[in-house]
Amino acid sequence: MRFDPRQRSVSRSVARTTARPIMQRPVMQLRGREGGLGGFGPSGTLRAGTQLGGGMRLGRGRPTRTASPWWARLAVLAALAFGASMWFTEIGADLRRGVGAEPAPVAALPVAANAAAAPTEAKADAGPKTTTAAAGPAEVAVPRPTPTPAPLDAVRRALLGTSRDHVARGVFATRGSVPDLRAIKGSSVDLVERALDVVDFPLRAALLAHRGREPRRYGLRTRPGAADDAARVLDVANLAVFLDAFAEKVEGIGDVDLQPGDLLLFQRRRGASQFAVVSDRTDARGVTLLYTLDPADRVARDRRPRDDVTIERHWRLDATRLQDARRLLGLPRAARGATG
Repeated sequence: MRFDPRQRSVSRSVARTTARPIMQRPVMQLRGREGGLGGFGPSGTLRAGTQLGGGMRLGRGRPTRTASPWWARLAVLAALAFGASMWFTEIGADLRRGVGAEPAPVAALPVAANAAAAPTEAKADAGPKTTTAAAGPAEVAVPRPTPTPAPLDAVRRALLGTSRDHVARGVFATRGSVPDLRAIKGSSVDLVERALDVVDFPLRAALLAHRGREPRRYGLRTRPGAADDAARVLDVANLAVFLDAFAEKVEGIGDVDLQPGDLLLFQRRRGASQFAVVSDRTDARGVTLLYTLDPADRVARDRRPRDDVTIERHWRLDATRLQDARRLLGLPRAARGATG
């Protein structure tokens, strides 16, 4: 075999490289996440000065943190600027205004001078209630009308008494009329008929006579014949026509206008029109209550508020008007003392 000198030189080079100790090998370079350079020492550990991820640099003694990145410094500066602006605009402004301090006294109005000039006039006023309306710098007293309740005659006393009786007996409310005057049930028109029966006024006979006398008022073209049914003649529409003809029509529907024993035609939000008797009682707010015989309540009621109803008409009936109706319609005279 022939010996090649070049092969021998290559073998010596490999041998020298393999036998070289680890201590003499070149240092490996590392690149951290932040871009710094570092390396391993002879013993295989990280060499001092090697920069690790997260901005950490390994020193000779203990790891040290490098300077914060630019965006972190910018965020701190922005937070400081925002806090300073809040101080000058909000907190500082409140401190300058003196939050929590006593309010400054308000200058007296010109009205106080006028009131002090005449103290005796306010004390001397002991008449009806008055309200004041501002008219420029001074106050002008406006007299408030005081309601004067009309004296209760026999008819209005009968309306109130019959209403109380129906409430006490718990009369059931019906939609149609019940001809029996002593029945335990009935409608609002039956309440009026039973009250007028106390003063000996036959309401059904009066309606029949008035319909024959003035049929057009009741929507009839001709006069009804003898077959006109007395049991069905009493309803809300016919009674309203009769009261328009013979009772006093009152325009107002406020507490000042309502008197005990008055008759009202009202309507609920969802329901037909029906009659009510003005009560002599008021609720806690001073609002006048009503006596009703409403099917929605099932029984007679004496504390119907006026907030949920719409009042359509208002009448006031007395003994004198009933006497005129009796005379005009040719009805038999009442017993002595029945309408007095």
